[in-house]
Amino acid sequence: TGGDINITLDAWVAATAAPGNYLNTVFATSTESPRIKDSDTITVSAANGNCFDVAHTALTSAQTTSTSLPSAGRSASADLPAPGSIAVFCSFASETVAGSATGYWDLQMDGSYSSQTVSRYLAPSGRGLGSCINVFPSLGAGTHTVRLRHATSSSGNAVRTRQADLVVLPLTSEDGQVVLNYGKGTIGTSGASTTSNSLTNVTGLNTSVTNDVRGKIFVAATMSGESADALAKTGTWDLVMDGVPIGVPVRRYLSGTNDQGLVTLVGLSGVLSAGSHSAAVRHATSAGTLEPSNGTILAISL
Repeated sequence: TGGDINITLDAWVAATAAPGNYLNTVFATSTESPRIKDSDTITVSAANGNCFDVAHTALTSAQTTSTSLPSAGRSASADLPAPGSIAVFCSFASETVAGSATGYWDLQMDGSYSSQTVSRYLAPSGRGLGSCINVFPSLGAGTHTVRLRHATSSSGNAVRTRQADLVVLPLTSEDGQVVLNYGKGTIGTSGASTTSNSLTNVTGLNTSVTNDVRGKIFVAATMSGESADALAKTGTWDLVMDGVPIGVPVRRYLSGTNDQGLVTLVGLSGVLSAGSHSAAVRHATSAGTLEPSNGTILAISL
């Protein structure tokens, strides 16, 4: 009633399950008391300055006979307003040009820092899908460039990478006011095999992340999965958050010795409490021994 009321959004907590409804701490400079009840909700819309400088590029096709991970010919750049971390996600299709080969892929930041190298076996004229993910930490403020690299196990058998999508996500907003918490776990080339027919945690492929307030957590994982013996088998993998499955399991048939494929998993938790939460990858095999390697799991608090 008369005069302007300046409202400061000091802090908020979720008031209902509906997106966008928040209960806010309100201060008014007017001498008239604003009639705001405890049960009222205020919808908060993020200003443009809170956006994240997400970058994307796509690759139609690139071929290599190199065994030393040259660039696949596509890169994407994003800006960090302050020192921080950048998450990168890439999906792709692959194929051999003639004979059989094992293909290798990784992500490289600023020409020096690299992700885990993932690999998969490709039969003559074989085709398959794959992905690479990583968070590159402790980067300085400024522009950073990520590129997808690929290689073949034999210079006589070319590997072709096709239909690749590369997404670069700074974990700090453009105005530097919002930083997304994350956790990252990795495994190397051995030590995490399973002979279990039921889903059990992949040894070492887990992480934790902290929610500053109630919210959801995005989880992604990628790894190579290999048959460690001559038995044909079906491998199964899934994600769990605080021991509870998120998303659905994925499965891949492996024909026998040295058959190797790439596994990609993504999931989104429900609304979780403030505090620390754990994410992990599980696996199982229908027969014999299943061997995961070069795995990465990321958990990002939203």
